[in-house]
Amino acid sequence: MGLLVLHAARTLAEYSNSKIARENLDIFGDAWESQINDLSVLVKEVNDFCQGKTDKPVYMSLPRPGVSIT
Repeated sequence: MGLLVLHAARTLAEYSNSKIARENLDIFGDAWESQINDLSVLVKEVNDFCQGKTDKPVYMSLPRPGVSIT
């Protein structure tokens, strides 16, 4: 994704008045930022898990209707 942002930036630099080039850079930049944020969250979760920090609640599924648990 980083290379797409770089190429979009180069294209915008070459065609500075192009609305499409500006939109491409904005879209690729937003997508790249989103991926970086997702990666950051994942790295934090892995790091917390490796350090034994499991503060997240464990959700158990609800029983299906009509099925009794005994």
